[in-house]
Amino acid sequence: MNPFKMFSNKIQGGFQKSWIKLEGEIFDAEMNGVKVQVTGRKNLKSLELPDELMNLKNKNLLKKSIMKSINQALREAEMEAMKEIKKSGDDAIPGFSKLF
Repeated sequence: MNPFKMFSNKIQGGFQKSWIKLEGEIFDAEMNGVKVQVTGRKNLKSLELPDELMNLKNKNLLKKSIMKSINQALREAEMEAMKEIKKSGDDAIPGFSKLF
């Protein structure tokens, strides 16, 4: 078999394993009682809103809290995804993670 094809398959297999692992990981964030969970593949899994933020007076605070909570959880998922990509790259190419 072509050594480049073997190398390519090894890298692709490592990335696929990382992608599957990330789907199973959950990242939580909370802001002013608003709780969110996202998967490692950046899909929103759950959203909990506290009763005290559900009145119209707190609408702006609610919106900001939802956005901040989701963005924080997405940042955590992104950081974990980068770690997994670097690890997969290092398995195929020693020193790969030092390139980023």
